[in-house]
Amino acid sequence: MINVGTDRIQNWIFVTGSIRSGSTFLADVLSTPLSVDYIHEPFNVRCGMPGMEKRYQYIAETLETPPMRALDHYIQHLITYDFDLRTFYSANDPAHLKAIKQLVGSRGPFFLRMAKLNMLHRHCVVKDPTSPLIARHLHTAYGFTPVIIVRHPASLVASFERVSWWPQTQKLLEQEPFVRDYICSDDRAHYEARGQSPLADACFHWLFTYRTLLSWAGALGWPVVTHEELCSQPVAVFRRLYNTLNLPWSCLVERKIRRRTQASNSPEAKQGRVQDFSRDSAQIFEMRRDSLTTEQRRIIFDITSDVALQLYSRASFNLPGRPARTAMQ
Repeated sequence: MINVGTDRIQNWIFVTGSIRSGSTFLADVLSTPLSVDYIHEPFNVRCGMPGMEKRYQYIAETLETPPMRALDHYIQHLITYDFDLRTFYSANDPAHLKAIKQLVGSRGPFFLRMAKLNMLHRHCVVKDPTSPLIARHLHTAYGFTPVIIVRHPASLVASFERVSWWPQTQKLLEQEPFVRDYICSDDRAHYEARGQSPLADACFHWLFTYRTLLSWAGALGWPVVTHEELCSQPVAVFRRLYNTLNLPWSCLVERKIRRRTQASNSPEAKQGRVQDFSRDSAQIFEMRRDSLTTEQRRIIFDITSDVALQLYSRASFNLPGRPARTAMQ
């Protein structure tokens, strides 16, 4: 395959957070201009580079373990476009989509092919919510600007429940360097006491992941955006991000955002869709949160509140005794 190289790319951006946090929509809009390449989930075990075998890998700056050094080697290939991506086939893919994927590949291979041919590129957006714990290494070793997207834990858990996709906290806890650097004995005790159900486990994954990412973002000056503000004020938030990231804003970008988020769309994803980017975005948060029971929301608040209250109010969990409000209040 022709590869025009990455010498002209001056601006590397890494979009990450949690799965189901809105990272695909965020990266899709950020990569709208022709001068912006898009690389889709290169570290994902299902659709990333051949050889990816573990989710949520952590890299310390010392590169002290063989898995860290191996992952750093993959990053070196990433920044020269000297790699391939696998096509992911889902059991739920309709026949016509499977046929299309056989011809042109799934999202990852298709956009990588476009990036390798793009002689006008000046920026590159790499999106991968399955590898948030490499963000600091990408920043310090390779000059990436990470963009952290956070979704309210109640809304996120409800989204996991809708599609039966659940992250696994054990994937974090089995990495001894990450535990050493970011997990204390009280964290382990709390997890072992409460983290047995899929809902509780997802909450601890949210807590440990975002506590780490937000500490890095605060120390290193990375942009942080919430799914809720992205939904309630999409044009304003994207325009701010474009300015922060030095990306070229245009009328085309604004029209795309308005078309995808307008109130005439339904807030619910279309039947059978895991991802649906054309929705009434302002209504998504309350719809998802209120699909949970009061007891579920209480569990989520109890586990995540130490970090969640940095971005959201207690009232946003809609617990008894307080009126329901939006996530930003």
